[in-house]
Formats: sequence, structure tokens, C-alpha cells
Amino acid sequence: MFINRQQLIATILTLVGLVAILLIPNHGVAEGVGQTHIIEIRDLNFFPAEIKVNPGDTVRWVNKDFVPHTATANNRNWDSRLIGINNQWELVINGDTIEDYYCIYHPNMKGVISLNK
Repeated sequence: MFINRQQLIATILTLVGLVAILLIPNHGVAEGVGQTHIIEIRDLNFFPAEIKVNPGDTVRWVNKDFVPHTATANNRNWDSRLIGINNQWELVINGDTIEDYYCIYHPNMKGVISLNK
């Protein structure tokens, strides 16, 4: 049985792709699949303002407001920097990321992330 050149190239590329997938390290992903929690920014507020999460979960802030905002930990352990209009930012939760947060530009905008017990 002979393999033509195109079949050989396709087979080699498939094998290279599989090997690459196996060799890519799994950085920062918790065991199992974490949930994604969406926080909408609108009307100069975070919705919902309080959420409960598990380690490995992802929190995604989506700016649906008419001005840019930030999501910044009160102790500055993490900061989204500027989240533009119709943009988003994500944070993967670990034991060090659980805390209150606010918008640097609008300090009256506050939210709370806490761990499920």
C-alpha cells in the first residue's frame, strides 16, 4: 500500500499537532472545570455586586456602561486596569484573590468576591 505525498504530509502534521498538545503545560488551571461568573458593569454599578466562588473559578467583568471602569482589589493585589466600553477582563480565583473590590475612577462602585463554604 502506497501513501501519496499529500496523505503523508497530512499524517505528519496531525502527529505533530497531537504531540504539541501533549507537551503544552497546563498553567494555572485547577483540577476539574471551574465555573465562569459574569459581572456586568452598567449604570455605574457591578451586577451582581456580591458573588460566591470556588478556587479555580473565573470571574469575568463585562463593561456595558457608557464610560470605562476598573475592577481593583481594595488591597491592590489585583487590578484589571482600564476596562473599556464593551470590553471585558477575567480573573482566575485562588486563595489570594478573595476580597472586596471597587472601581478606581468611581470609588462608590463596590463589589465582593467570597469563597463558598
